[in-house]
Amino acid sequence: MRLIIIAVAWALGISLARALPTIETLTWIATLAFAALCALALRKKAMRNLPLILLVVAAGAARQSLVPRSSEIAAFNGFTGTITGIVPAEPVLREDRVQIRLDVESVFVNNETLSSSGLVLVEAYGSEDIAYGDRVRATGALDPPGAGDAFSYADYLGRQGVFTIMRNAGLEVIGEGAGAPLVVPLLELKQIVRGVIESGLPEPQAGLLTGILLGDERGISSELEAAFDRVGASHVIAISGFNMVIVSAIVLRMFSSAAGERNSVASICAILVVAMYSLFVGASPGILRAALMSGLLIIGNQLRRRTFLPTSLACAALALSFLDPNVLLDIGFQLSFFAVLGLGLFVDPLSARFEALLESALPSQIAKPIHSFLNEPLIVSFAAQITILPLTILYFGRLSLVSLPVNLLIVPMQSALLILGFVAVAAYIFAPVIGTLFFWAELVCLSWTIAVVRAFAQFEFAEVLVDLDGRLIQLYYLLLIGFAMIHAARPPIWRRLEAFVRRHTVALVASGFGLLSLILM
Repeated sequence: MRLIIIAVAWALGISLARALPTIETLTWIATLAFAALCALALRKKAMRNLPLILLVVAAGAARQSLVPRSSEIAAFNGFTGTITGIVPAEPVLREDRVQIRLDVESVFVNNETLSSSGLVLVEAYGSEDIAYGDRVRATGALDPPGAGDAFSYADYLGRQGVFTIMRNAGLEVIGEGAGAPLVVPLLELKQIVRGVIESGLPEPQAGLLTGILLGDERGISSELEAAFDRVGASHVIAISGFNMVIVSAIVLRMFSSAAGERNSVASICAILVVAMYSLFVGASPGILRAALMSGLLIIGNQLRRRTFLPTSLACAALALSFLDPNVLLDIGFQLSFFAVLGLGLFVDPLSARFEALLESALPSQIAKPIHSFLNEPLIVSFAAQITILPLTILYFGRLSLVSLPVNLLIVPMQSALLILGFVAVAAYIFAPVIGTLFFWAELVCLSWTIAVVRAFAQFEFAEVLVDLDGRLIQLYYLLLIGFAMIHAARPPIWRRLEAFVRRHTVALVASGFGLLSLILM
């Protein structure tokens, strides 16, 4: 519980420093020192809590104030010139252009070459031969990112350390092999897998599998991608925190069923699957954060401790935001964090209620198979949606009314898609005939997923636009985090409240839906 309070205070300090950017680091450090002196001067432990919380808030603010607000290369914004640097990540290929992050080494402006540093987002047409680790010379106008009314591109890139962009650049590769030795073979393996999938499957199935296995969405048509967005299933086609958390939960339950009472074996196998998957798809910071959250879910299930998950999430948030305070504003991190929290808080009680409901309505020999078949897609998806749906509304301004039935129909396929996909690729490389057989089985799963998404996307009511006040969503998450903290501590008043809720479940659910309807009107 104490660690959760520290994490909340730390996050509050980071938010405070972002809201008050003019306050210098020394001011926050002075506040921190003052709070520490107050805590030491107070003799009663109960009186030290407030200055200790202030100390943590000031520490978080001081850490945020140390985040760079510009870069050395940004001093040349507004100039036209040539920059030279290393490509530190895999280029992003669009339909007719390529985007690369360039880690600048030097800049040529006003007939003078100067050493420099910082990241520049470079965009050029064509240039598919640019690869990770290349040393590249880019020529064009250096400009600051623009800022919009609803979405600030400058803030988005600034959180990633990018304060300069170069559009319509001319690119020239002047060297190769400057990347990390471990990353290069992984990217080469991804290219091989991409080619195998394109050989073994037709479109649009090949593009969908490439997105699911590799996180590469460029092979997915804009029509199909829009359909996934419309039905609330976009997490399927990209390697996101939400997607990895859902997959890890399903994999864990699958291994638990196979291992029986040996929960430790199931947990180790599930963690290995998540780790291998993370390495295979490139182990980017976002994917590693998602893997960390998935690992917490798996370990928490193994320990069977109510206090583990909220405390571990708080510890993970503290560690990650200490390394990079901007991680708290990353959508992928937020989706991972709240998806894990939702699964940890709601899967077991919802599963138990669902089983009891089926047993009360159906004979036991029928209820148990139905529960086993529907529990994973229905309960896991619903538990995660409880905590991530407000984020979806906040960032995208829309609500999918068919998300639950769509996920119910396609989520059971996700573990099969992953396993069959990897087996098919490996078999195709060594024995194309056997690999083709596995690809045929994969084709059935992929075609089912695409057919379900397209069918539900055709409904006019599939998606509605929602404009909610951000403060309501903040209040929702404050209440949710408070619920998690109380649920972990389980004071006597909480047990009495749980008993009251159990006695009046129907009335409370009806009231909740009524209140939600009034808010959405």
